[in-house]
Amino acid sequence: MFYSKEIPKKESGFELVGFKSITNNTISILCSSNLSAIKTYLSLLLYCDFNTGKTFVSMDTIVKRNKISKKTLVKGIRSLEDLGLIRVEKAKNPATGNECNIYYLNGLITVKREVICS
Repeated sequence: MFYSKEIPKKESGFELVGFKSITNNTISILCSSNLSAIKTYLSLLLYCDFNTGKTFVSMDTIVKRNKISKKTLVKGIRSLEDLGLIRVEKAKNPATGNECNIYYLNGLITVKREVICS
């Protein structure tokens, strides 16, 4: 499981803590894939909205923050599409008009746990 920065919310004295989790099948597929696919999937997972499976992040951001090369990222995206672990949708950024990609990750599970706040 991967701790999610996006989910924590305080409600009624409880803090909802979210985790990013992937299915066993997804792990099996990643284990048999190349390193580019593994690094790319984990990088996309960091920015994923688990309610929709949607990841809207630029390639430049992924490259800079996760210290992978653009070549590795592009190779990983192609591999993940071939494996059926992601779907890439072309879109336009409304603010800039530039073309961008929206990534949809498959094989996700959302787990929420309630933790009492003191």
